[in-house]
Amino acid sequence: MAGSDEMHYRSDLVGLLTDLQGIWSDPAFGRRLPGIREHGLSAMEVRVLWTLGFRGPLRGSALADLLGTGAPTVSKAVAKVEARGWVDRHRDEADGRAHDLVLTDAGKAVARDLFDAGDAMMDELLADWTDDDVRAVTGYLDRLLTRSRTFASGLDTD
Repeated sequence: MAGSDEMHYRSDLVGLLTDLQGIWSDPAFGRRLPGIREHGLSAMEVRVLWTLGFRGPLRGSALADLLGTGAPTVSKAVAKVEARGWVDRHRDEADGRAHDLVLTDAGKAVARDLFDAGDAMMDELLADWTDDDVRAVTGYLDRLLTRSRTFASGLDTD
């Protein structure tokens, strides 16, 4: 029987969220978005700029942890955005060996373009939704995110 080896989640919600994550994390999807396309950014460079814009200055190791990738991958992306004048390294006064990665004014402008691209995409995706629908799904996803963070903090790190 064709398709008998296909596997599916019991939960439609898990399947839908997995599909959504796959679409949104596809580098080709990101490269087609205005704001990303114009700057010629790789997916990792977008994540670096977005995270520094959202979280503020971070050490490279903390950035790698947040992005769930290794230091070499983050270092390469940081070097590229640093060469474009979008990130500076500021020496940590308390630990002269350490540096924080900080967006420059030009880097903040590019990060703002990324946030604007995300907002514009969401406006288009939800154009035919009512305000009540948007508030409801936002509330549900906020609850899911909160529970996911709690769940994640209880997982073994080994």
